[in-house]
Amino acid sequence: GFLLSQAMTNGEYKQIMSDSSFTKVRSLAIISMAERLFREKKYSEAIPIYKGFIRQYPQNNLIPAAYIGLAYCYEETGNLQKAGDMFLNAEKKISGNNNIWAEDAEKGYKRISEKMQKMLDINGGM
Repeated sequence: GFLLSQAMTNGEYKQIMSDSSFTKVRSLAIISMAERLFREKKYSEAIPIYKGFIRQYPQNNLIPAAYIGLAYCYEETGNLQKAGDMFLNAEKKISGNNNIWAEDAEKGYKRISEKMQKMLDINGGM
């Protein structure tokens, strides 16, 4: 994870978000705060931050990380369909084979697909 998110308090986060002199680090602050909330298992708080990042910075190079973080949040809250969709969105945003998130997105989608298939098998076998 990012060191910024570990060192940043909620007050510092709010200052970065409101102070125009922090424009260049704002996107990093947003994604870092979402990751911190995820690590703290505050998925319902992390989800809108990831979604806001995706809306506000659609061309940012951290977009795949935002989709993957959102996917993990949905997975942890039991929303496998949305988790799978977010892993797919991450894969679509990844350019080039050397992207650091490519393997994570691919493995995440595969894991979600397997979980969903197991659920179908269990429910279909009744």
